[in-house]
Amino acid sequence: MTAVGILVLGYRARKFLEEGSLRTVLEAADQISDAFRVTVSYLDNYSRDGSVQWILENAPRVDLLLAPQNLLYCEGTNVLVRFAFRRYAPDYFILVDADNAVDPGAFRALLEYAERHPRHGMLQPLVKSSSNPQTLYSCGHRYTADHWC
Repeated sequence: MTAVGILVLGYRARKFLEEGSLRTVLEAADQISDAFRVTVSYLDNYSRDGSVQWILENAPRVDLLLAPQNLLYCEGTNVLVRFAFRRYAPDYFILVDADNAVDPGAFRALLEYAERHPRHGMLQPLVKSSSNPQTLYSCGHRYTADHWC
């Protein structure tokens, strides 16, 4: 069975976790578990805001990694990828920010596209701002209409 590693990077995300962002990730993961072996790993990027406690109490199925300091985005992502690769050897990685909610069918659509286009090395969905759907929001950055960050 094809394996998928869903990787969630979080920094001071307790508010978003309480609002349901991780719940939506897990629900979208459940939507693909019939066709894929799915694991979810979360790296807390030294938040110290109660995120770790929230995950321990509310998301026991998630692999929780703790950064000894804020590794920032790129290094934190690399830690997650290395962990998931060594532990689970997934065929696909899906990277999610802890402050983004996920539509239930998003992972399935992304993986179906990936399987139809095997030469693509990396795919990322567009993440739209909840306050302004005409604005792209991705990985903590806002993009202008001409795609400048």
